[in-house]
Amino acid sequence: MSAAQTKIRLVTPEELYGPEFAHLKRAELWDGELIEMSPSSGDHGSVVTEIIVLIRQHLGRDRNLRVGPESIGFLLREDPPLLLSPDVSVYRRSGRPPWIAGAPIVAVEVLSPSNSRSEMTKKRQWYLKYGAEQVWIVDPRRKTLEVYFADGRGMTITAGAVTCEGVLDGLAFPLAEIFEDDLEE
Repeated sequence: MSAAQTKIRLVTPEELYGPEFAHLKRAELWDGELIEMSPSSGDHGSVVTEIIVLIRQHLGRDRNLRVGPESIGFLLREDPPLLLSPDVSVYRRSGRPPWIAGAPIVAVEVLSPSNSRSEMTKKRQWYLKYGAEQVWIVDPRRKTLEVYFADGRGMTITAGAVTCEGVLDGLAFPLAEIFEDDLEE
């Protein structure tokens, strides 16, 4: 092996949730490769919180569905392991090991300065390939919401109202509501 080559140690979901990696705040497995996620900024956290609150209020006491933050991992594929942790997820209640087998119904990714467009495209494709009904990509800098559906449709919302469908049918809110800056103006 040359000095320019680096051997990548593949990690299993069991190892990721074990003591060796307990120090990590947030990580994912992309084909078994450990991807450590950078800490979120205050703006990122505010957007995530607003989305969780909106969805949780909409779902009310639906005993079959939950909404969760980025601490929940979804094992989309076992071999090689593909385990993603969206910033916000809507998922069906299930027995809960440290991760949930399969994709969330809705996966929400809030862009951070460290995210690349290609990274978000890859994650969107994975979520949809492995069973998500919807994937939201929220860009706090541009104040946009991209929504992608399992049937191949996609839309970008840049202003006005967001009207949801599918499992979130009936949820409607002004796009500006999820961006803290706009509420203060």
